Amino acid sequence: MHILLFIVCCIATLFMRSAAVHEDVCFLGTTELVINRVFVNDDTGITMYCTGRVIVNKCEGLCFTTATPSRRNGFKLERSCKCCRETTRTTKQVQLDTCFEDENQMTRMAGVTHSLYVEEPKTCACQQCGI
Repeated sequence: MHILLFIVCCIATLFMRSAAVHEDVCFLGTTELVINRVFVNDDTGITMYCTGRVIVNKCEGLCFTTATPSRRNGFKLERSCKCCRETTRTTKQVQLDTCFEDENQMTRMAGVTHSLYVEEPKTCACQQCGI
């Protein structure tokens, strides 16, 4: 009797532990990017090489995915794949604050900056995988 009770307790504990592992966790975080761009200044016609470090949003986390044999499908695997990805996006203007006149970054252009737009996630959630 004690052995049977022990086995039932062990199975229940394993089930509870495995259920806890399968929680979706997806959140909005941030990351730093180094962006390098080459562009021609419309006013002067000079080719400029600009760089900058910017902080942008990102989605990160773990989402529950399964591959289970199914009777409905001739015991072939049924897959359920979830990915942590954006649910909404936004566009952010960023500033590249260091610009050079040459590709070798020898001649810095004092006071010159270049702005551009970067798409980033606004909200994140676990969703069906796909494009």
